[in-house]
Parts: sequence; structure tokens; C-alpha cells
Amino acid sequence: MTTEVSDKTASTSKSQRKREATALQDLGAELTRYSSKQLQQLPITDAVIAAIEEYNRLPHSHGARRRQLQFIGRLMRDCDYNELSQAVSKLEHTSPTTNGNSDTPSSTDQWLARIDSKGVSAIENLLTEYPAADRQKLRQLHRNLEKSSGPKKTAQLQKLRSYLTSLITNESE
Repeated sequence: MTTEVSDKTASTSKSQRKREATALQDLGAELTRYSSKQLQQLPITDAVIAAIEEYNRLPHSHGARRRQLQFIGRLMRDCDYNELSQAVSKLEHTSPTTNGNSDTPSSTDQWLARIDSKGVSAIENLLTEYPAADRQKLRQLHRNLEKSSGPKKTAQLQKLRSYLTSLITNESE
């Protein structure tokens, strides 16, 4: 039995295992944006759902959220990454547009979280969905957000949130 385990770990490098763990952790961070009802639709275990709900209850300080994301990533090792990422992308494409109300605060918060985590690729997706958006302004707000820390980061997040809110509400009118 130990030879099977050692053969499996010998076939993948330590760097590859780290990349896979980071990918699971990033996917777990993406899952924290969804409600419990949406999480129930995904092919994940109840332990992962409970860990995500705990993450959402944690304060934004002292590294607790970072540790909880690592824990979520560890729990997600039992899930099929490809199947889960496909289910998440399907859920992303259906949830904001199916209810016909894209100007909800959750939509703004979802775009804010995407831009904060994925950067330029999320901005490109936003520009595809909202062609009236100002690319230069979005990139500048994202760049300022990346450079800032502490209270300045909160102010930059608020500036980006207000721009996204105005963009989404103007597009829906």
C-alpha cells in the first residue's frame, strides 16, 4: 500500500502539487461568493459547504480568512476539479441573467470580487457584458486597488464598487 502512495507522489512534482493546491484554493475562494442554495447545486461535499459558510462569518482581519481558504482547499481535494469548475462556470452564466435583474447589489459585489481576484481577465469579461464601460477607468481603479493597502485599500474598493454600481444601474435602464 505504501508503494502505491509513493508511486503516485513520485509521478507528480512538488511544484505541480503546489499548483494544484493553489488552484483548489482559488476555486474555493470563488465559491465563497455564492449563497448556500447555489452551493447545494454544485458537486461538493457538505463539509466544504460548511467551511465556506464559516469563511463568510469570519472577520476580515488577522489571517483567519486566509487560513480558512487553505482549509477549504484541503477539503476540496476530494472533489473533481474539472467537474466542479464546469458547474461553477455554468452557475455563473445562469445566475445573474436568469432572474432578469442584473442591478442587484450581489451582482456588483460579484464583479468586484472577480476584478479583485482575477484582475485584467475579469475586466475583459465585464467589458464584454457591459460595452459602455470605460476600459481605462476600470484598469486604473484596479491598478490603484492593487497598489494600496490598509485603509487606502478600503477606499479604493469603495471607488471601484461605486463605479460598478453606476455602470450596472445605467446599463439596466
